[in-house]
Amino acid sequence: MKHAVSLMILCLLGIFTYAQAPTIQWQKSIGGSNSEAANSIIQTTDGGYIIAGYSFSNDGDVSGHHGDSTTSDCWIAKLNSVGAIQWEQSYGGAGNEVATSIIQTSDGGYIFTGLSDSTSDEVTGNHGGYDIWVVKIDSVGNMQWEQSYGGAGYDRLGSIIQTTDGGYFMTGLSDSTSDEVTGNHGSYDFWVVKIFANGSIQWEQSYGGTNYDAAGISVQTSDGGYIVSGVSSSVNDEVTGHHGDTSTTDYWVIKMDTLGNIQWKQSYGGSDNDQLYSIIQTTDGGYTMAGSSFSNDGDVTGHHDDSTTSDCWIVKINEYATGINTVIGQANAHIYPNPTSDKFVLEVSSNFIGGQYKLTDITGREIITGKIQNEISQYSLTDLSAGLYVLEINNSNKQVFKIVKQ
Repeated sequence: MKHAVSLMILCLLGIFTYAQAPTIQWQKSIGGSNSEAANSIIQTTDGGYIIAGYSFSNDGDVSGHHGDSTTSDCWIAKLNSVGAIQWEQSYGGAGNEVATSIIQTSDGGYIFTGLSDSTSDEVTGNHGGYDIWVVKIDSVGNMQWEQSYGGAGYDRLGSIIQTTDGGYFMTGLSDSTSDEVTGNHGSYDFWVVKIFANGSIQWEQSYGGTNYDAAGISVQTSDGGYIVSGVSSSVNDEVTGHHGDTSTTDYWVIKMDTLGNIQWKQSYGGSDNDQLYSIIQTTDGGYTMAGSSFSNDGDVTGHHDDSTTSDCWIVKINEYATGINTVIGQANAHIYPNPTSDKFVLEVSSNFIGGQYKLTDITGREIITGKIQNEISQYSLTDLSAGLYVLEINNSNKQVFKIVKQ
């Protein structure tokens, strides 16, 4: 009891603390006599780390540089748990290479991605200008295969993930209209590439409008498809619902099936610049997005300053939503089942009786409309094809639902 009282007194006096600021356990500077930078780091299954970046050096910790001191190579360094180099390797040609990301693969090796404009040494198949360059290496850095992807324009990778079939899924941007890039809408598009385990293209697709569209992070979803996130300043073609003008960007998200067919797509943001940096699938099947926003209108509320500063902007959407569900007034309504194979039930509070309902498809085409007659009503979707539909109910209150027809 005496010790307990003493502890309580120390806590009240602020002398006893439960936590303290973290301190450096170790730090390392690695490189050579010219410039190096690490763009990506992951912890490896052995408890160490691997970094991917670039180097202009050919001395110090860096070996095997392919060009001269005016050009960069991809530089990969494997570290142990306390930062000592276990192995390092330069990859590239006589031009410039930069590694932007690296992941550990299911076989214990690694795959790294970046940019290359070389046409020599370890780089083959350049299509013109900067291509996406992907290199598969084993656990000690030996190259297993490499591949250049793109067209005659500028092609840049945003992210790569290993898929459940052992292949890989890449997202980025491209303004190319030739070679491996098809369907460009004008300027930069989202460019999505699904490759087999050996690097050959399984399928590729361009998504966007006539302005700037750039894909960043992608996730393979629980249904085997993909969700791709990025930014868009387009207001036409495949991009709908842009909140600003062509000088500003929105979050732009595409949900696609295993073959790249669009299941839904949506713009999120306000009239100023909104930049999406990360997306994850959540345990409830929905998604959470994180980025920055200068906006204080449209989908964005609660901005803390004026339009000269950005806030962190976090958005949670459900699994089937193509937008953020909007409730105006004291609405009380829900639908079930959702997804559905043939019909759904709309259950509303009495204040919706006499109000209007409207069902549209993802393009906005009106399918059915009418007046709400009862608190519980059933509607058939039997004659409609599988896909996403939007139900809006409106009286003095309004609510919007997204319905998936399987």
